[in-house]
Amino acid sequence: MARVFISSASGALAPYRQAAVDVCHRLGLVPVHMEEFPPDRLAPLEVCRGRVETADVFVLLLAHRYGSRPVGESRSYTELEYSWALERPAMAVLPFVVDSSFPWPPPDVDHGADGAALARFIERVKKAHTAKRLADLAAFREDLLLALRPYEPQRPGLTSGGIPAPPTLHAMPPYVGSAPFTGRSADLAALDEWSRSDDPVLVVEAIGGTGKSAMTWEWASTGSMDQAGRLWWSFYDGSASMTRFLQEVLAYVSRRPRGEVAKMPLADLGAEVLSALRSRPYLLVLDGFERLLGAYHRLDPSKVRDDEVESTKRSMIDPAAEEVLRELTAAGPSKILISTRLMPDALQGRFGAIMPGVRHLRLPGLTDRDTVSLLDRLGVRGSTAALNGFFHRLENHPLLIGIVAGLVRDYRPDPGGFERWLADPTAGAALALPELDLTQRRTHILAAALADLPPPSHRLLSWISVLAGAVEWSALEAINPFRPAPPAPAEPDLDAFGPPPLSFGPDRDPGPSAAAEIAVRQRREWLSSEPVVRAKAQLDLALRDLEERGLLWWDRAANSYDLHPIIRAYVHDRLDGSERVRANLAVRDHFAALPPEDPEQAASVEDLRQTITIFRALVGAGLLLQAAMHWARHLQDALLVDLGVYPAVIELLAPLARDESFATRSALTIAYAWQDRFPEAIDHEVGILSRLLEADDDFNMLSSLNRLAEVVGAGGSLLAESRLVALQADLLIAKGDDPDQVPDLLYDLALAHERRGELTAARGLIERAERLPDPTDNPWHRGLLHLVTLRLAMRDEVARRTLSTADFTRVADGMVTLQNRVRLAALRCRFEIQRDDFTAALISAEQHERLARNAGINTTAAVHAFLLARLGRIAEADAALAETLTRLPRLPFVRRPHYDLALALRERGRLHEAVAHAVDAYRQSWSEGPPYHHHWDLTEAHELLTQPGVAPPDLPVTDPATVKVPMEKEIRAYIVRTRERRAHS
Repeated sequence: MARVFISSASGALAPYRQAAVDVCHRLGLVPVHMEEFPPDRLAPLEVCRGRVETADVFVLLLAHRYGSRPVGESRSYTELEYSWALERPAMAVLPFVVDSSFPWPPPDVDHGADGAALARFIERVKKAHTAKRLADLAAFREDLLLALRPYEPQRPGLTSGGIPAPPTLHAMPPYVGSAPFTGRSADLAALDEWSRSDDPVLVVEAIGGTGKSAMTWEWASTGSMDQAGRLWWSFYDGSASMTRFLQEVLAYVSRRPRGEVAKMPLADLGAEVLSALRSRPYLLVLDGFERLLGAYHRLDPSKVRDDEVESTKRSMIDPAAEEVLRELTAAGPSKILISTRLMPDALQGRFGAIMPGVRHLRLPGLTDRDTVSLLDRLGVRGSTAALNGFFHRLENHPLLIGIVAGLVRDYRPDPGGFERWLADPTAGAALALPELDLTQRRTHILAAALADLPPPSHRLLSWISVLAGAVEWSALEAINPFRPAPPAPAEPDLDAFGPPPLSFGPDRDPGPSAAAEIAVRQRREWLSSEPVVRAKAQLDLALRDLEERGLLWWDRAANSYDLHPIIRAYVHDRLDGSERVRANLAVRDHFAALPPEDPEQAASVEDLRQTITIFRALVGAGLLLQAAMHWARHLQDALLVDLGVYPAVIELLAPLARDESFATRSALTIAYAWQDRFPEAIDHEVGILSRLLEADDDFNMLSSLNRLAEVVGAGGSLLAESRLVALQADLLIAKGDDPDQVPDLLYDLALAHERRGELTAARGLIERAERLPDPTDNPWHRGLLHLVTLRLAMRDEVARRTLSTADFTRVADGMVTLQNRVRLAALRCRFEIQRDDFTAALISAEQHERLARNAGINTTAAVHAFLLARLGRIAEADAALAETLTRLPRLPFVRRPHYDLALALRERGRLHEAVAHAVDAYRQSWSEGPPYHHHWDLTEAHELLTQPGVAPPDLPVTDPATVKVPMEKEIRAYIVRTRERRAHS
């Protein structure tokens, strides 16, 4: 980055110098100025000369003071610095000379010898350069920004950068608030006391804008704890990724390269991080933790308002992340500080009590004294009684204090005068607050702040609100709402080449090549045109206005810009349709112009952030068809098939739940089902099927029926699943197709026979399916056939004798989808238990858990508890049992591991509990009664009950007539119509 030396005399030029520093930061340049020169043993003259010689650009500000002279020198520091700059021919010199007619403070005007020296200096500068006018501060900012534009880096912005060595604080990213941290002595003391305790975790909970982030940052960045290292992580800046957080922690504490750590699966990451935290005392701060909770599980959680939040949805959206969080409660001697709008229920036990090792601090608003102190620091004057009387009604909410302070500072009749502002019917007196609750008062304050904004600032704030987090300068400049539209792509003029040949070869098509050259030239000219250049200056002025009002945060070190989530949500909600479309299209165009990510190489969601940003922008612009196409081309295989990150799939696709795209809607059903959200999966697929019936789309209807059958079966109704499978066969026959040639249907039928214990029939269907080509819309199909083949061999006494772990390894080598790898690991564990190889079974169980957690699939430690008990690892077995029993109520009944729990409890001598879970396992396996039951599971549950002499429960067989199958009536009517159409064709 280019370095810019800022030279001037002191005094009244101070705000101009600060403006120059800000402009440099804005453009990604490095300002070099005396205010930041560190203490040095060298003489000041040598220091100044050395700094000038390191710079690339020299900005000279000349007003009415000549400036101080070094001892023994006739020239001032400013003129000497200018002379040194001239000695470097490559250095650009940008002089600004004050307009003599511009009013200037009389005490800051030199006379006599200094005045004469200044006049000679100005004349010298004007002879050598074309000096720009120095007058109004805003005009100077604009002129300097335009003058420095040629030295701006091509793409400055946020980078991950190097990781500092512990114990230096590592912040991702550093917290930058809109107001100086003030007060909170009692709350900081509570943090100090916790740091000395044996409890590893402290959760700071409060509504948005209360100052959770500011307080935890203040404490973490300035505290005097004796730590091996400190890491600050904000979930506000990016996706809710526990994986990315753990990668950064491990890279920091181990000093291993990020690239190496990024290749590790989540389960291994968690284990290594926990080991490091237990070995030395680190401090980890997890800011914005609510983003990982179900209440904030949206396409863009950065725009969720507090009043929209369902406070009961405190479960984590990713089971793997929940597991990591619970493990962190045993991370001593390290400390884990969490700030959140909602307390995660993962940190609570079976009856709602907070887990051992966890503390909970509810953060209130500021004290009255702290409120007055903060307002003073924000430039607001007023009596203590008036200030406390007003802000007490706002519960001393820090964000609202900062916004009101911005309104008062901008009050033209008396800037900063609170009581006059409050009495003015057009200003503070217009805010009717007493009869409102805090949420409504906050809305009124925000409305007043936006109403007070100049239109350019309001527009910029609205455009920034469409982004999900901090935005770097290059992106902000690309989506600059003040910038005119770029030129339309040039159309190649082919007429000059005569009649077109029958086909163009690559070397005979000069048209597109010429058009490309024209387009490049047009864009270059457009970027350097005065309207585009002036738009950058408009952007700078609007940013400064928003910063001064406390509505926008600027991190100068990273040159990034961000909004508080409350402000972002409020502003975005009020963005009108046309502006919303324009803003989102600008975001799309910017990120689409960057080098594309490679979905095939993605190891996590974080590797696709740019691609996901484009998807979100398309949805935000209302271009749902384009969003669906973008999903199908760039995201579906990576997220749904290869990585299997179902929480992320749901977050992205939920806004498209009623869209016309079959690909996105079917993917959403699959993700819901793998998250055990069976009612939602069924309702969603019924909606798809209804739409396909209306469209008379029998091809996709078959796929939808197949998916619906799988979901209702997984949700617990084997009878409904069977009827839906039969409907598929009937529809195929009505169309004139052969059901025996449809591999998905053969698999479904084989699965039903296997569940009923009919091995021969199941094996025959699988063999027929294996001879058919794989369906193009089911990447899981071939792997599922291999899994059923292994299960059939495990059930058959003869085949079981020759089955070995090598067969499982061979199948594993060919598994390409995460879903099937999860299933295979679970099946291998069962096979090794069947052979009484409990050590190998435990290894497979751990592999299954790792794979499931990496995908965000619900899993428990029930089988681990049994295996650990059999291996004599009693303490670990009891811990696994306790963990499983705590999580059990959160799982749907069909997914609860009652059989494994019964085995584990029996091993631990807890026979009464074991019997209760064996009974529940029997009920699960019974389902709706033969033939709609799980034959093999029922047999095992029956054996568990008979060993202690307990009779199995007498359960009813469900009457098929009482079971309502989704869409059955409509599908049967469609089949009749299809059959009739075919008969008459």
